[in-house]
Amino acid sequence: MFKKEKDISEKLNILKDKAELIHSIFKDKTESIIKDEIIIQIRSKWNFIAGALSLHSIPVKLKGKILTVRVEKSVYAQELNLYTNWIMDRLEELSFSVDSIKIETGTIKPNEKPERNEGNPQKMTDNNKKLTGAQFELLEGLQNRDS
Repeated sequence: MFKKEKDISEKLNILKDKAELIHSIFKDKTESIIKDEIIIQIRSKWNFIAGALSLHSIPVKLKGKILTVRVEKSVYAQELNLYTNWIMDRLEELSFSVDSIKIETGTIKPNEKPERNEGNPQKMTDNNKKLTGAQFELLEGLQNRDS
């Protein structure tokens, strides 16, 4: 009987170790999946969050509460740095919990860039508000200038 109890105890310890390993694996995967989902959500709203800078930048990583944003050129890094507080306010408005923004310069693949809604400035407005003629022309001119 004593040997059986010892065998059972050993098997339980092995099962406990395996359970802890499985928990740690899935905990890390779950956190990774959640952060990936947050990045996807931020990217989907990046036009609203970063304004015109969204055409030259993309959120790429969330580590802890630090959002890493990649920009195409150092001039956009400087501009993004100037607007960091404004962008942080927008992130907070949308309930994204970010403490700081890290900026890196690098290549942004064409499929990573946000949709520009070319040819239809009306789609770029918040909540599909109607634009006055002058506002529409100004927005259209800004789009053509960036092309």
